[in-house]
Amino acid sequence: MCIPYMRRRSESLRQVVMDATPNAILIVDDDLMVQDMSPSAETLFRKTISEVKGTHLSGLITVLDDFIHVRDTGKPVIGKARRLKEDLVGEQSIFRVEGQLLMVAIIRDVTEREQEREQFHVIRRETLERTREVLGKQMRVAHEIAHLLGETTAETKATVTHLARLLEGDDRE
Repeated sequence: MCIPYMRRRSESLRQVVMDATPNAILIVDDDLMVQDMSPSAETLFRKTISEVKGTHLSGLITVLDDFIHVRDTGKPVIGKARRLKEDLVGEQSIFRVEGQLLMVAIIRDVTEREQEREQFHVIRRETLERTREVLGKQMRVAHEIAHLLGETTAETKATVTHLARLLEGDDRE
């Protein structure tokens, strides 16, 4: 009686965790076949567990490198941001279930954060480019001003020298 009770209790706790977490939870086997997923995962991937259970993980995620790494090495991947699909960037933690041929992935949707980061980098590049353009223009204008000042200074010196010679009575030029 104790073992069935404990099993039911364990399964109900697992279900509470799966249902309550805002992060997507995927459980896959070593062949990368989907075994279970949380309601948050169903929302994130826009598919129900009945649609994907027993199907290959590639139906949900296009980049499987981290899952293969965990499967082959046994070393977990923790908090790694990846573009999982064209329109989804997820921060994923993947680890093996001890004593079973299963892996659990916890995925947090960070698409919006990554889009903001990309926009920031675009704005930063554009600002840097514009700053370089303005600085280049200012340097050209400063060079032109210096050139004009040099010419007018030389002309002024020649004129003043000529006037000084005229005033001295030396009209040799």
